[in-house]
Amino acid sequence: QQPGSAPVTPADDRNRHDLNTISATSDQVVDNNSTVNKSLQECIRHLAEENDPTTLKIGSQLLYLYLVNLSGKPDNQRYRKIYTSNQSFEKVEKLVGGKDLLRAVGFVAAEGKDLLEWIPSLSAEEEISALVLVKEAAAALSVLKSGTPSRELTELALSK
Repeated sequence: QQPGSAPVTPADDRNRHDLNTISATSDQVVDNNSTVNKSLQECIRHLAEENDPTTLKIGSQLLYLYLVNLSGKPDNQRYRKIYTSNQSFEKVEKLVGGKDLLRAVGFVAAEGKDLLEWIPSLSAEEEISALVLVKEAAAALSVLKSGTPSRELTELALSK
């Protein structure tokens, strides 16, 4: 900690650690972020393989909406927060792997609140890298939200 700076809380430290692993570009996986990319790919595969078509379609549509809104207007605080107590969030709760996908793209649980928040703003470079990950997840969800899981569909989603 620097003299005169605010104390670092465990949540700040956890966010910094999470953000340090996010530095991907859409075409190239850098060594220090391969865990995050693999996690995103695992989440997409898990969504496609572990949910029935109806649940996948409904839940993926909402996840897609969250991520498209965030990637389109990342400075809008409204799109950086997801209220887990909201009735529509039940669609994500029912989706096996839905919350894992949100965590994989940088959402963290706000302590003591029914809230997931996207907070990758330690540096402009890290925020851009995190946004690339959000866009990659949205692209994969755009395929999955058709609700007809198949090996071909899963592979198509993972290629996005």
